[in-house]
Amino acid sequence: MSKPKEILNLYEQYKQARVNLDNTAQEIIDNILPYMSDVTITRAPGEKKNSRIFDASASYGHHVFSQFVQGSIINPGQKWFALHHRDNQADEKQAVAGWNQDSRDRMLRLMRTAFYGPAGQAIDNWAGFGNGPLLIEAVPKKREGLGPIRFTSVPYGQSVMAEGDDGRIDQFIRCMKIPAHQAVKLGDVSTDIQKAAEKEPLREFEILHSILPRDMQEYSKSAIKGSKDLPWASCWVEKEKGKLIKESGYRKFPVAIARYALISGSPYARGLAELALPDAKTLNLADQKALLKWDRELDPPTLTQRNSLVSKILDKRAGGNTIVNNIDKAVAPLFDSGNWQSHDLMAGRKELAILRIFHVNEILNLLSREKPELTAFEVNARLTLLQQILGPVFGILESEFLSQIVELTLDNMAHMGLLAQPPDEIAQGDGDILDVIYEGPLARAQRNGDIQNIQQSVADVVGIQPLWPEVVKLPDWEKMTRNLFAIRGTQHLLIGEQEFLEEQTKLVEQANADKAAALVGGGSEALGKIAPYLKVQNDISTGRAAA
Repeated sequence: MSKPKEILNLYEQYKQARVNLDNTAQEIIDNILPYMSDVTITRAPGEKKNSRIFDASASYGHHVFSQFVQGSIINPGQKWFALHHRDNQADEKQAVAGWNQDSRDRMLRLMRTAFYGPAGQAIDNWAGFGNGPLLIEAVPKKREGLGPIRFTSVPYGQSVMAEGDDGRIDQFIRCMKIPAHQAVKLGDVSTDIQKAAEKEPLREFEILHSILPRDMQEYSKSAIKGSKDLPWASCWVEKEKGKLIKESGYRKFPVAIARYALISGSPYARGLAELALPDAKTLNLADQKALLKWDRELDPPTLTQRNSLVSKILDKRAGGNTIVNNIDKAVAPLFDSGNWQSHDLMAGRKELAILRIFHVNEILNLLSREKPELTAFEVNARLTLLQQILGPVFGILESEFLSQIVELTLDNMAHMGLLAQPPDEIAQGDGDILDVIYEGPLARAQRNGDIQNIQQSVADVVGIQPLWPEVVKLPDWEKMTRNLFAIRGTQHLLIGEQEFLEEQTKLVEQANADKAAALVGGGSEALGKIAPYLKVQNDISTGRAAA
């Protein structure tokens, strides 16, 4: 089997296995998220997509939740992650800590231009559909102003994926509709694309981009050179012709995939919008019917007795006048005045259920200000509550999404020469030697427990000291201090253990020297005070001897 056919067959099999999920995703788009790309239907450009939406509670809940998550984990106004050496002794060295901090700052500066938009789109897909892929790859700088690394959010429905033996995604194929004038630049395209590029440049062609492990496909090693030796194969295939356009590779799997609620046996997760979909559909239908009832209330239909209108016309205009034969029986309302209480009750229940699914109440409670300033304890308590609710979800998000983003960005920048020369502890390290610590509010809330335990232990020592003064010698104060600084992400402000020992040695030596000098100075002063007395005694002794 040739490579292009292998990729096409793999794509079709994976897509067919996901057909039921695609139908659910299209329902979510039709009823909750109209601004997302369609999955199972094709619309004309600019066609209206919100014709089924009569209530925006679910859309609002998704927006609040997604924006809160983005602001908590990838806030461009914060340094939302830090790099640390896995060896604690190496990490405490100023050269290592300084390089880690400098590399982090360089990565954040690069991300500021092209990262947060696509990453936010990936989080939107994650919150809605449960899956948010983000492609991260180095790109050649073809013109001034282009960044060296491109971040691309892949909408749901435009890609398929599969897990490897370790349960992580290692196969990814996306299908794109690319205009002919862009497709012709990809590589060895068919004559159809070449002709269209000249005559119909905006005509779109479906192109597959597959990212698969090399061991999944047959390769001729004698023909492989350069990027084709890399562990992950990158192949571009013209779908209609089954033609391989170009092939290259990646050093690492280049897709960071945010997944919400994982289902055993499926590479695709489920999002909160799927949980909110039944209530959203019910609320949309109820509001649609309520609009009809509202219209009846504002412009009620009437019953008119035959031949009761003198002018044959019922004038409903403001200030209109209708002449009737019998004012009591001529005209009557078709329906009695409606009771809105049942609708308001049911609609309120559905709206509350939707907002609970997206944790809107907890988020707004965290952001609310019942008084001018909340204490640190109150803020930490609210953060801790939200962290307990979302903790497992954020654990998956950090391990599969954020860690991949940092690792891929750092790897690409290192190979492109965009980082400073690393110290020996990092340059000579084997494999992955750096850990990523996240500094967002929810990440800090996860570590608040350790800080509170340390602080409480210190308070206990202070309470025991009046009864047993020697208790202050039991804790390792240096280790405790370093642990606190590490939890807060400020350990780079501390000097290393070796430097600390050297400083301590210098202080002890200086203290001993000062003490010796004081002793010598004290002896000299005593001799100075006793010198006149010794002189007198010496004169007396000399006189006696002369006599």
